[in-house]
Amino acid sequence: LAAATAPDPGLQVARLEREVEALRGRAALVDGSPGERLAAVEQLAAGPADPRAQEALLRALETDRSVNVQLAALDGLRRVADLGAAQGRLVALLDRPESPVLRTALIELLVERRVVGAREVLHTLTGNTTDPALQSRARWALRQLS
Repeated sequence: LAAATAPDPGLQVARLEREVEALRGRAALVDGSPGERLAAVEQLAAGPADPRAQEALLRALETDRSVNVQLAALDGLRRVADLGAAQGRLVALLDRPESPVLRTALIELLVERRVVGAREVLHTLTGNTTDPALQSRARWALRQLS
């Protein structure tokens, strides 16, 4: 009976290998080149839903210097079923004067997820940005979230 309930060593090894790879990926997010950080974000995004992976993706979105890494992190977050408390962090990113492409992608995610809490920031964005395409997308989002 005890042998029937003992964990399979092969499964344990496989689980440990996945955890080591995830740790390597998180380390690459901090210390890696832009290409390594992008690969790490894509690996996290493709993996199973995990609160640690979601936090790592959010951190990459908020802090990485590469727009490509940020966009990959945002794409990974699209796959997360419940963004919960992360919604406020995503809305806050709209205020940052970074890439219009990233801001547009954020707007689209917020509309997909029906984050009505983004309306105030979107309204402000329509008057503050000099980018006509971004301004137009913010207006579109406001209509979608009304």
